[in-house]
Amino acid sequence: MTLWSPSNNPIVTVPKGAQVAVSCYYTGQGAPDPDGFWDHIVWTSNLGNTWGHLSDNDVNLGGANPPSAGIPHC
Repeated sequence: MTLWSPSNNPIVTVPKGAQVAVSCYYTGQGAPDPDGFWDHIVWTSNLGNTWGHLSDNDVNLGGANPPSAGIPHC
């Protein structure tokens, strides 16, 4: 899963199944999944904290979209 910067440049690859903390969501052009949401996340790895955005499709919210999961808009 590619973690993206605010300017839509790839930052790092987050391993599938990695735990991330979703702080908020936003919508925007280029969201690769049909619901159009991006999730702003913090990923903690052995390299420290990295933040950016992932496609909502890459984040398991139990079948919910960010607003219905109670995640605030950024």
